Amino acid sequence: MDFQKWFVVLVGSFSIAAALLNWDWFFNNPRAQFFVRILGNSRRNARIFYSALGIGLCVLGFTI
Repeated sequence: MDFQKWFVVLVGSFSIAAALLNWDWFFNNPRAQFFVRILGNSRRNARIFYSALGIGLCVLGFTI
């Protein structure tokens, strides 16, 4: 079970890093572009979304 906890934290950290560092390769991915489009065609809003998602995953990982 310990692996699952750290995997969720790692995925959350990756999401936060992508949002903070504004990685082009991450946000040009078709799956990320979906969220860019539904959040008002704003990469800024998508970055906020991915930051919040990452924080939520990290909190979830630490509480598992």
